[in-house]
Amino acid sequence: EMRIVDIALKYQYNSPEVFSRAFARLWGTKPSAFRKQWRFSGLFPKIVDFDYIGDQERGIIMRRKVDISEVYDVLKELQGTYVLCFDIVGLVPINAISHELGDQAILETARRIEGTADENMLLFRIGGDEFALVTGLRDPEQVRVLAEAVLSANGEEIQHKGRACPLALRVGAMRMTNPNLKYCDLYAKLQGTIDKARADGLEFLIADA
Repeated sequence: EMRIVDIALKYQYNSPEVFSRAFARLWGTKPSAFRKQWRFSGLFPKIVDFDYIGDQERGIIMRRKVDISEVYDVLKELQGTYVLCFDIVGLVPINAISHELGDQAILETARRIEGTADENMLLFRIGGDEFALVTGLRDPEQVRVLAEAVLSANGEEIQHKGRACPLALRVGAMRMTNPNLKYCDLYAKLQGTIDKARADGLEFLIADA
C-alpha cells in the first residue's frame, strides 16, 4: 500500500530509483510489477542480532536474528494450525559459486513456496534463506501434501549469468499449540523447527510449539 518513495526513505535508500534498482537486482522485477504478480507478504524483518553457528569451509557462519513482531498476533490467533518452515539445502556452496546465484536461490525458494500455497496463506522471511508459511491447516496429512508439493521441485536447477546448479529445500511443520507463547520463544520455535530438520538430515518433519 505504501508509495515507492516512502518505502525507499523508510529503509534508508538515497532515492526511490536506487531502491528500485536494488529491488530489481534481487527479485528480477520492478517493485510495481512485483505487487501485481505476487502474494508473498514481502516481510523482511529488521536485523536484531547475530548468532554464532560455526565454521564452514569459507569461514565463520553467522545467523541473523530478525524481528517478526508484525506477524506475531496472526500466529497467536491460529492455534492448532501448522506453520511450514523452509530453508535451502547447501546455500553456502551455492554462494561460493556466486553470491548472485545465492540471491537467485532465495528468490526461487520464495517462488516455489508462493506458487504452491493457497492465496489465503501468509509467506514471510525469518532469516537469510529461511521462510515460514502460515498455512491455517489443522490436518497433518494436508500439511504433508502441501510440503511435498513444494519439495517436488527439489533438484531442479537455478541459473544466473550462464551458471547453474540444482536447488533443494527442506521443511519442518510446526503446529501452534501454546496461545501464551512469548514472541522470543515463537521465533526460537520457528528457527528450531528448521534446525531439527537440518540436524536429522530430513527433508520433512512435524513438531509442536
